[in-house]
Order: sequence, then C-alpha cells, then structure tokens
Amino acid sequence: MILSHRMKDNICIIHLEGECTFEWVKQLDSYCMDLADQVKPGGLVINLEKVLRIDSAGIGTFAMLTKHLPGKWVLCMAVGDVADALRYVKLDQIIPIFQTEKEALASFHS
Repeated sequence: MILSHRMKDNICIIHLEGECTFEWVKQLDSYCMDLADQVKPGGLVINLEKVLRIDSAGIGTFAMLTKHLPGKWVLCMAVGDVADALRYVKLDQIIPIFQTEKEALASFHS
C-alpha cells in the first residue's frame, strides 16, 4: 500500500493506493496516528479512490481509528468492491463516507 497526504484548508487528506489488507493495517494505523499527532489538522479525510481491495483487517482498522483518532475524520471515494464491503458491514453508520473528496471537505465547514 502506498500512503501519501496533503493539506487543504487545515484538513489533512490521506490518499491510500493498493490493497488495504492485513499486511498493511499496522502501517495505516501508524501513519494516521502520526499525522494526527504531528500535523494536528482540523480534520482528516481518507481518500479510498485507488484502493483495489479491502479485507476485514482493513475495515477493522477504520473502526478502531474511530476510538483512537482525535477530532473529526471521514472516508471518501470508495468504489467497486471496496464500497460494497464498507456498506455490507455498515461502516457508514459509524464513519461518514462521501462520494467525492469535495463533499468530504465540505462536511468540515457545515
């Protein structure tokens, strides 16, 4: 998995690319927690547009981050099987999931 981030209006946008699976969840968790500690953003958007596959460990990591990440954070741009998996486990009832990055960013200003 490739992880990168950028800032926009004090919101940190994390881009995931590849597979969000058991092999990578520790890296994802550390990356998100380190960013929250170091950058102290006003919010966090995790963009899933380029995630090809997610397994139960990846989904579980997002669920666990709700307890560990300070402040508001959301997911966006999940597509295909990844979007289906997130809906199937009803993750959208715990974490807001937006269709576009623009909608996700706007949610911090409403």
